[in-house]
Amino acid sequence: MWAGQYGSVCLGVVFLYSLLVLKAQAQTFENGIVTCPDETVGVPFPVTVDGTDKTFTKVNRTMLDGYITRKDYENLTTSCTTNVTEMKAMFSLASNFNSDISTWDTSSVKNMNSMFTAAVSFNQDISNWDTSSVIDMDWMFANASSFNQSLRKWCVNIPEPFQFALGSPLENNIAFQPLWNGTGCTNPEKNNDQLAIIVGASVGGVVLCIVVAFLIWKYPCHCPKRTSRPDTNSLVPSA
Repeated sequence: MWAGQYGSVCLGVVFLYSLLVLKAQAQTFENGIVTCPDETVGVPFPVTVDGTDKTFTKVNRTMLDGYITRKDYENLTTSCTTNVTEMKAMFSLASNFNSDISTWDTSSVKNMNSMFTAAVSFNQDISNWDTSSVIDMDWMFANASSFNQSLRKWCVNIPEPFQFALGSPLENNIAFQPLWNGTGCTNPEKNNDQLAIIVGASVGGVVLCIVVAFLIWKYPCHCPKRTSRPDTNSLVPSA
């Protein structure tokens, strides 16, 4: 009886609650990274970063190259790079570049060959980057003469690249170099983030539906009953 009366209410509440939670996850700031899988390229969107409301823009490689060519480095700090797959030579020879790009989502990037080659001023923390999809890091920090940040947290699934940090302080600082061949990929839960969000949303929805159903049961509607229309056939005198 209870299930028949309130079951549809519960299902509806769970569905709507889950949709709201997943929509809120369309742009996220987690583990230092801004992700925006459902946003439109070129369209700004709000996101809270370390408790501060900021405006980011989803970008593609063409937009990033335009910022770099114009030395519009400020826009790089609020760029969401979700779905960018190629960053080869992106900052190569960008001698004045030293902006904060720590929030970049690099989870889809496959090519970082020569990305910071001879970017002689760059020395920013990019330790939270997801590099698990990268298959080419040759010459990545070659002659990046200022870079000396720890990359020990990176998950890298390839052998040590050719001349990865030649001429960089990182070359002789083994303690800061990534752990190659997947050795640094020690967080199996990382790939289950979206599943955890869905499960959490469903559990939250179930709790909410129980509360709603209880309130409906506790405080039922005392609405006047509708009177049925008289059967006109019964009013017709018989012959």
